[in-house]
Amino acid sequence: ANQKKGVALDPTDLNVGTVALDPAGEAWLEFETALFKGQMRIRVRGAQKKDPTAEEQEGIAAVQDYFEGYRRKSQIVVRGVFKQEVQFKHVLTGQEFDQPLLNLPGGTIQSLVVKWAKFLNPALAIHRNPAAAEGEQFLTVYSPLVSSLQVMNLQPLGADGAGAEEAARAEMARALPPDHIAEATRPLGGVFAERAVSSAQRQQHFRQRDSELSGYSFKPGVLYTFDTYQHGLDLLTMELDIGIKLDLTRFLNHQPLLFMAKLAPEATIVPPSSEGGQQPARPASKHEQYLWKLDFRHNECPIRTKALWS
Repeated sequence: ANQKKGVALDPTDLNVGTVALDPAGEAWLEFETALFKGQMRIRVRGAQKKDPTAEEQEGIAAVQDYFEGYRRKSQIVVRGVFKQEVQFKHVLTGQEFDQPLLNLPGGTIQSLVVKWAKFLNPALAIHRNPAAAEGEQFLTVYSPLVSSLQVMNLQPLGADGAGAEEAARAEMARALPPDHIAEATRPLGGVFAERAVSSAQRQQHFRQRDSELSGYSFKPGVLYTFDTYQHGLDLLTMELDIGIKLDLTRFLNHQPLLFMAKLAPEATIVPPSSEGGQQPARPASKHEQYLWKLDFRHNECPIRTKALWS
């Protein structure tokens, strides 16, 4: 890529992991990991398809209607059930780069990007990878999932273990969430049970009170719906708009951008008991690292990593 502009990306060629993006945005990706079982739906502003049928074009138009009146450039909805209990403080989301970033802009622009990111999410922790060699930029960018979500909706299922999974499957098949999902966190208990809490209040509560992250957990027996949307990054062109526009294909060094949730290194989990109640907490194993992990890629910008789910 030259120094002023990166790879020219075909906006009809965005892939989600190993699957082409559905520009109609109504297809749910089903997935299961050691910690979570659920579905994911992805919508991208301006997404199109080459030579769509009339039915496909109708679906594409319906997706674009979702963005009308908003600055949002993408929406990702995840819904499903946790298979183990995990404290809020141990579930992170963010970005990981295991190769150095290239052609980084000057310190002033880097500082502007960091300030912009921390303005949107003050809970962000940005770290260089300890394995980075001198002069290389291996980065991890993490924040607690619960304080990063735009919307969090909890629906108790009245069942645990396999019963919860079955109840969640039935509920997910029964009704799709609406385009604009309502915040619903009363099942968390504590201050959330006392009154209706808005998304902004929930984010602020956990961003300003780190100790509160230890007092709440994601638990089996609840159907979680997580709504994440953003207005800075155009996934079709990989252009980030923070007041100035940055072509990320110049910097990523053939690495994907991620949408993921993972456990913190020190995480412990509480397995459900077949007899009801709880088993003792135990350290998470290596194969339980990710709840979900999805990457975004274009064929014109091949990446070095593999994998859709980890």
